[in-house]
Amino acid sequence: MLGRAKYLEDKQCLWFGLTNTGIEYEFLGKKSVITITADEGSSSKKNPAHFIIYADQQVYLDDIINRKETTLSIDFDEYTNHTVRFMKVSECLEGTLRINDIKVDSNLIVPTPKSKLKFEFIGDSITCGYGNNSTTRGFSTLNEYGTRTYAYLTAEKFKADYSIVCYSGFGMLSGYSSNGVKNDVRTVPPYYEKLGYTNFYYFENESQLIQEESWDSKEFIPDLIVINLGTNDRSYLSSIYDDAKIVEERANFIQHYIEFLQHLRAIHPNAEILGTYGIMEVQVSTLIEKAIQQYQETTGDEKVHYFKFSPQDRNKNGIGSDGHPTYASHLDASKELIQEIQKLYAWANNTDVINGKEEKEESSGSIPRISVTLSLCHRWHSRTPPKHSFPLIYDLFFFFFFFFVTK
Repeated sequence: MLGRAKYLEDKQCLWFGLTNTGIEYEFLGKKSVITITADEGSSSKKNPAHFIIYADQQVYLDDIINRKETTLSIDFDEYTNHTVRFMKVSECLEGTLRINDIKVDSNLIVPTPKSKLKFEFIGDSITCGYGNNSTTRGFSTLNEYGTRTYAYLTAEKFKADYSIVCYSGFGMLSGYSSNGVKNDVRTVPPYYEKLGYTNFYYFENESQLIQEESWDSKEFIPDLIVINLGTNDRSYLSSIYDDAKIVEERANFIQHYIEFLQHLRAIHPNAEILGTYGIMEVQVSTLIEKAIQQYQETTGDEKVHYFKFSPQDRNKNGIGSDGHPTYASHLDASKELIQEIQKLYAWANNTDVINGKEEKEESSGSIPRISVTLSLCHRWHSRTPPKHSFPLIYDLFFFFFFFFVTK
């Protein structure tokens, strides 16, 4: 699986919504079909789910979901081993998806192997890729590419599995606010242990929201957690005109940041944690640095660090929607973050991702995801159909049995 996704046994489907979530698998054959159900948000005309399908590491389809039930066919020229990756590249706030069926024309389909490294990114609209493919004002899922963000590019660089937890307009103490009133509904920490969060979008004839679905932290144990929150907190803090309240709320921001660090450490005792800031603005950077410093002094935790990004270069790279960074600015940010990670942790990396191939993002390399015992899968599906028969259905229950039992 890619990112946070949960198999629902009662509905026999895989549910996901966060940026760059989905599935990647290998099969022997020539054809594969994926059946998807969308909720009210993902199937809407205003902001439908934006997805990309990679076929053998090349973009096969870059499109939107425009109906509640969608069947996507991936056809290859040759009957041989192939890799398919389906990714929802728009953010969770605007809707979620469920994979109901995966079909192939052979007797072998397996999840791709897992990586040695796991990175988790926690952020806001910047991490979502808000407006990184447009210069127009206003939000649109069509102009949001999770694959063109600093987070995804950094994970690619290290060939790391990833979890990207991000929501536009969300903050640490307050979500976006321009009137001096704290928006404490739209903050990330309360929803960190949830499968996602939407603007109250449901599936047809259902009453369950993804923010009501718990996420089991044991399903993804990160080696590194990168936090990039504060831009929306800054909007709130800068809209306060009472001096005493400003001092109080700045202190509250620091305290909330410290508490979130404590929460992350309790869940992931061995993870490296890197607090970052500065791509869109720098006013909150001193508060974040103070929070991390106070946390370190209080706990003695030597696996928490701070990194300040250089502000986006608007003259060189242009400006995305509503002042957000463009793809070029995300590339710059990823190079800085990659360098910092290399300096702090000395992890091996994939030099091709940034040096020479980053401008061809559509030709992104295959990222290993989940381990599986290949021989077990082959023995379990022992039937051998005619060479080009179709379809042979691999029920998701059995497909994800291999995810969870053999990982």
